[in-house]
Amino acid sequence: MLGPALHTHGGIAALVNAYGTHGLFARWPLEYLATDAGGGPLRRLAALARAAGALVLLLARERPVLLHIHGASHEFWRASLFMALALAARTRFLLHLHGAGFAEFFESECGRAGRALVRFFLARAACIVVPTERTQRSLRAMCPPAEVVCLPNPVDGVPLLRAGQRRSMLVYVGRLDARKGLYELLNAFGALRLQHPEATLVCAGEGDTDEARRFCELLGIADAVVFTGWIGQDEKRLLLQRAAAFVLPARQAGMPMTLLQAMEAGVPVVAAAGSEVVLHEVNGLVFPPGDVVSLRRMLSRLLHDGALAARLAARARSSVRVRCSADRVLAQLGSLYAGLGVRRSRRPALVAAPGETA
Repeated sequence: MLGPALHTHGGIAALVNAYGTHGLFARWPLEYLATDAGGGPLRRLAALARAAGALVLLLARERPVLLHIHGASHEFWRASLFMALALAARTRFLLHLHGAGFAEFFESECGRAGRALVRFFLARAACIVVPTERTQRSLRAMCPPAEVVCLPNPVDGVPLLRAGQRRSMLVYVGRLDARKGLYELLNAFGALRLQHPEATLVCAGEGDTDEARRFCELLGIADAVVFTGWIGQDEKRLLLQRAAAFVLPARQAGMPMTLLQAMEAGVPVVAAAGSEVVLHEVNGLVFPPGDVVSLRRMLSRLLHDGALAARLAARARSSVRVRCSADRVLAQLGSLYAGLGVRRSRRPALVAAPGETA
């Protein structure tokens, strides 16, 4: 399996760590190679070179049954290096694409030659795994010969603890970036404070914190918005236990781990349209992407109507635990492995790449 170092802050690392927590590496004979160590360009390039070198040595020493390669639209060309090595060694590979926006990447960021190369790799994957049915459909249209399977991200199955809930604290977890809808959220929150002056907003994630703080000062809400920086899983769990609502304003979010964790924690969710997990008035509230007025209205409804918030939160937790339980997801992934010729292992340990901590 190839993906980012397990200590990095992205969603793929969180997913792989969840796989480990729920026993994937104890059930299957997997070796993990870290292809990205985070940090600056030189550090990331060094990690890429180390992973490529380790894979070349591995392929020369013994031919793996399968390479499970994690990637995303903005990391496709990094992943393509390892797909090319697999093809050169005549080893099958499973491409695991995360996040949303792959169709936009394909159409907007790849020229004619780039699109041909993308199709080349997609068609030669033994299997392509994606988290949502929407992405599955777009990839099948993009490359009809490709074998595309929808596999949701798993939830942790942690007990529900909501005793410390704050009825007025809203939570955003994600990168501090305009593309994630952060500034639409801040604008909506500024308007919300006129009706709910007690409301607070916690933004957890990396990015340009200084710019976001300046924007809050312009809106006059700096005293009510807290930027925590990146937080670990335990800190995130504690934050969600106290949240009145979780907000996902991103236009193309797919199925982020943080959304699933919020729903499993029994937090009512307000999300931009596009998520296949959140259904309007069923297990959350949905607003048109970029519509600040609608977002403000949805947040106000949850803060004003406790019964609505409780009903949506209960349904969110129930729906996500049925669809995304770790046991179910790992069983599906195990079936894929078995179908591609991988045999189960009794070895109860994750074998890490040099310099990587399991």
